[in-house]
Amino acid sequence: MKYYAEVGGRTVQLEITEHGKSFLVTISGREVIADLRQVDNLALYSLLLDERSHEVFIEQRRDEFVVVIAGERYRVKVQDERAKRLSEVAPQAMAHEGETVIRAPMPGLVVALDVRPGDKVRKGQGLLVLEAMKMENEMRSPRDGTVRTVYVNKGDRVEHGRDLMIIA
Repeated sequence: MKYYAEVGGRTVQLEITEHGKSFLVTISGREVIADLRQVDNLALYSLLLDERSHEVFIEQRRDEFVVVIAGERYRVKVQDERAKRLSEVAPQAMAHEGETVIRAPMPGLVVALDVRPGDKVRKGQGLLVLEAMKMENEMRSPRDGTVRTVYVNKGDRVEHGRDLMIIA
């Protein structure tokens, strides 16, 4: 799957494919073997890149990740192909009316489900946690509204693009 990571005003294209128990990551045409393992229940990870070990702190904050590696701090925004295309053509300040379908941005496992039908939600509120590539990704509400439908349960495996819930 292709992703786009924006770091320090520069966008880098990544393609990630499974490679045994690790991942083959192509970064701007350069291939590396990567393995990311969570060290504790917080945000500390062990990252192996081409058999070189790195200690990495990763914390998700709203629409970006804060990554600290070798004492250097980076703010990283990551989008898949679909989200990148949409962000390029959709007005950023568009008012949300009607229903908003929340879809899986990547394949993964639903490890937490924080809302159910009828719950009122605020923009930025956590909806569910999707584990993908050994990382937990919190899906947040893009708007204020009411959860109309939830299509998944904790423990479900989901494919990229699958409808997860509807906010009206």
